[in-house]
Amino acid sequence: MSGIGSTRGTQRYQTLRAADEPSLLDAMRRLACQRPRFGSPRIHEHLLTQGWQVNHKRVHRLWKQEHLQVPRKQHRRRRLPGSSENSCIRHRAQHINNIWSYDFLVDRTEDGRQLKFLAVIDEYTRECLALEASRCFTAQNVVENLQYLFCRPWSAGTSAQ
Repeated sequence: MSGIGSTRGTQRYQTLRAADEPSLLDAMRRLACQRPRFGSPRIHEHLLTQGWQVNHKRVHRLWKQEHLQVPRKQHRRRRLPGSSENSCIRHRAQHINNIWSYDFLVDRTEDGRQLKFLAVIDEYTRECLALEASRCFTAQNVVENLQYLFCRPWSAGTSAQ
């Protein structure tokens, strides 16, 4: 028991704020606005070059208290709905034969010659609709393969069993 009749466990430490803290916070906010990709360590370096005599731990504590943070990087979104049916924007397949994708795979034979594969895939079922092999593909070859797939009777709506 202390002299005032309360136990020692009820006493709490009261932090004292430094007199320069508001101006330090203003400087930190200004630097964070000028350099949004900088975190507390780089802000601390800039404060030192500006003449502040401040510990990196204090800068980090204030950074956390003020909820200052480096914004997350914006990553490219893969599938966004577009306004046009034939737009270049990638769409998510809604049903069978809604969206097809094609790609080229390249390999080399044992004698070192190049071998290319044209793969056409239904994005909804992930079924391989065509896999053509050739030494080279021209645009006309690709168009002919796609025309063949469009003309197949089962490609109109349901997959062949």
